[in-house]
Amino acid sequence: MSRHPEVKWAQRADKVFITVLLPDAKNAKVNLEPDGDFTFSASAGAENHLYELKLDLFDKVNVEESKINIGVRSIFCVVEKAEKGWWKKLLRGDEKAPHYLKVDWDKWVDEDEDTGLGDLDLGGMDFSKFAGMEGMGGDAMGDDLDDTDDEEEVSKPAEENSENPDEHGQSLVRILSLDIAFKGCDWLRKISRLNSISQKQTQKPFQHSRRGSSSPSITLPQRNRERVMETTEMDAMEEEEPQPNPNSLKRFALKNSIQTNFGDDYVFQIVARDDWTAMAVSLSTNAVKLYSPVTGQYLGECRGHSTTINHISFSGPGNSHILHSCSSDGTIRAWDTRTFNQVLCISAGSSQEVFSFSIGGLGDYLLAAGCKSQILFWDWRNKKQVACLEDSHVDDVTQVHFVPSDKNKLVSASVDGLICTFDTVGDINDDDHLESVINVDTSIGKVGFLGDTYQKLWCLTHIETLSVWDWKEARIEANFQDARSLASDSWTLDRVNYFVDCHYSGDDQRLWVIGGTNAGTLGYFPVNYQGMGAIGPPEAVLEGGHTGVVRSVLPMSSKQIGTAQSQGIFGWTGGEDGRLCCWFSDGSPETNRSWISSEFVMKSPRTCKKNRHLPY
Repeated sequence: MSRHPEVKWAQRADKVFITVLLPDAKNAKVNLEPDGDFTFSASAGAENHLYELKLDLFDKVNVEESKINIGVRSIFCVVEKAEKGWWKKLLRGDEKAPHYLKVDWDKWVDEDEDTGLGDLDLGGMDFSKFAGMEGMGGDAMGDDLDDTDDEEEVSKPAEENSENPDEHGQSLVRILSLDIAFKGCDWLRKISRLNSISQKQTQKPFQHSRRGSSSPSITLPQRNRERVMETTEMDAMEEEEPQPNPNSLKRFALKNSIQTNFGDDYVFQIVARDDWTAMAVSLSTNAVKLYSPVTGQYLGECRGHSTTINHISFSGPGNSHILHSCSSDGTIRAWDTRTFNQVLCISAGSSQEVFSFSIGGLGDYLLAAGCKSQILFWDWRNKKQVACLEDSHVDDVTQVHFVPSDKNKLVSASVDGLICTFDTVGDINDDDHLESVINVDTSIGKVGFLGDTYQKLWCLTHIETLSVWDWKEARIEANFQDARSLASDSWTLDRVNYFVDCHYSGDDQRLWVIGGTNAGTLGYFPVNYQGMGAIGPPEAVLEGGHTGVVRSVLPMSSKQIGTAQSQGIFGWTGGEDGRLCCWFSDGSPETNRSWISSEFVMKSPRTCKKNRHLPY
């Protein structure tokens, strides 16, 4: 059975930009017909899975003038329209667009802002004509083309071609890295597998800036190229760098780096057990792996979903060994992480996709799931469906969360731009239980709670805007439409291309938005959501661990883990390079590659409040 690759599109009055995201495609065949029939097929991945695609474009096209570029990470097509004009959508017909088709916001402009192709930087791509391309394999089509794709021109890190980082004239930093891979993994090839999702950006040495210090140029660390089977080997490298003011910064460095699997695997999400004895990692292989958050030791794997895993979460105290997961295969599953066996499976239907879930209600027996324009409810004890809300949202429900301080209240968010609040007591229905609606005006990616009583919500959208709301009053507190620009302007590193998540500290009552670059650098940007509102310079920078887009951040503290061995661990990150990176705070002057300001240093267990809340 073939699979569908992810597709992104944008347009101008005379052109359509189509990007097929499929790293290392083999035997690629692309065909375009004058009536708008677009077909694609290729194999990819360690097991050479077949990927196929057929798009019936909105109108006729000019095949002779259309162009294509096939890179190692994606296939980028510039399709000329037969007649100049703005298309209402990409595909003809009245059916809903397939889930793998998305708008390419990096290339999108509104109709009144259309200036043609001149506003789009194609990074020196080498294009071929569509005419005569049918039937040519991936090798024939790609050997003489640049390794560029639709979104960025990425040059391989200079370290790939050198066994000595000193050859690049860069100062060296002490970094402890732990690399895990499978036998037969070609590290040089894996390093080039970057699938960036946001702004066009050339990978280059970072300009690392600190307040009160100069800005030395540094490059990514040398990768460990040892091939092992779920075993570890420490690779230490030393660098020296001008010292920041020790009174304002606390050193922050990469501790461990784990390769989660063989192949083109993404890390989607990282979550921890309530007692922090294990953390679960969802992968693009439709599996969940478990590791020790203290040592990075591999514990086991839960496998059963047939398509993308969209959300994972551990149960609370009392059942903290139970892990829940939901998937685009329409199921919600529960796993006993002591045996890694499935103990529960609830199906929303073969035609459904489950994007999110939450457990709450009276006695925590109510399971809510966000699906295609619907919110479904079950009593998870007997797997009986008890309600279906289908009138409140008109598009995919990306988030559902029971309010931590009131488990009878459910908050949902959707691609339709709406945040809805429901009372789940009694016979749940749209008419009687919908309490409030917030219109964000754009597709919502993530929401989370903040405040002493969790009365506020932060909201991240798919076009990288940030807003803060009082969900009880349906009132906006702060609105950062230019959040990405504000974050980018506050540091001297590469432009912030995307936001990963937000982090709220209940102890300090402070909010940070976590932004990243296509090269894998992360920054914790403080958000002042009171008064005029502002996004400040990063108070923590995580640099040198990832080589691609970061998908998930798991912050942690020594109090949460509770072992002497874990002292100084800041957290874990995972991304599209298939790596898990562990970051730790180290006061030694030799370890200063990444940094953390004194305002962001984790509190000692003696100074933390007894009841620390993690609202996500």
